[in-house]
Amino acid sequence: MNTRFASGLISCLLLIACTYDVPLAPDANLELDNALLGTWSILSEETGEPTAEKVVIDRGEGRYYLVEHHDTESIIYFKGWLAELEGIRFLQLQVTGDDEGPAGLDDANLFSVFAYTHENGELRVSSLNTDLVSERLPDTASLQEAFRAHKDNPALFSDPGRLRKL
Repeated sequence: MNTRFASGLISCLLLIACTYDVPLAPDANLELDNALLGTWSILSEETGEPTAEKVVIDRGEGRYYLVEHHDTESIIYFKGWLAELEGIRFLQLQVTGDDEGPAGLDDANLFSVFAYTHENGELRVSSLNTDLVSERLPDTASLQEAFRAHKDNPALFSDPGRLRKL
């Protein structure tokens, strides 16, 4: 796996977001949430102040977002979509490339899953908890089965982070 993609995913949205080799939801099954659109500054976990990192979320084709994660050294690009499973809404991201070009074969199958809320110009995101839903599951059906098994667990999503709209 390309380490630039891995580090971009890890820092994306200020989370230590674990990646999956398969999507939880292969396609968008919800309409776009316009509240997500725009440029967001990632807030420091310690101080709550904006960091140098930012996330840009634009409207893509159909029900998809184009997402860029900018840090001080690089840009990582993602395709994003909203989905719902067992009544739980989430944002799923898939790596599509970086400032050096498109994702390679190993990197194109990296997915992250986030719950989010939007309030007063802040976006709060939490990643799917790999202590409950393993990142080593072999296919979407297995991932969905594990998700369903823990859907009522308040720790299903963890590692919260905050972003502020610029």
